[in-house]
Amino acid sequence: STKECTLVTEADGKTHYEFEYPQKWMEVVHEGIHITSIAILSLFLFALLLLLFALGSRFFKKVLYILDLIVVTVSLVVDIILNEVLSSLLILFRLWRLIRIVHGIYTSVEEKSRTRVR
Repeated sequence: STKECTLVTEADGKTHYEFEYPQKWMEVVHEGIHITSIAILSLFLFALLLLLFALGSRFFKKVLYILDLIVVTVSLVVDIILNEVLSSLLILFRLWRLIRIVHGIYTSVEEKSRTRVR
């Protein structure tokens, strides 16, 4: 049969489509996003570990560095081990991290411009 989807009417009158064959492209895209997420988190973790190595014990005096390390590590572990279950809950923390990165860049540029003005 070449039929790919069927319109199904529920007992309550609601209708929806049921696919006979799963959308393979959706699985491929999902897997690609998952692998990309792991790669990006791995780069973040590597950068934080380099920072930890460079700063030594001073790293632990910065609360935001520690928080970044916790968020990235937990995100990576969850992405690898609990792919579907908890990874969606960490989206908020990832967005927070992105905002922190943008804020850090903004602050750095602003400080450079102040230095040039003086």
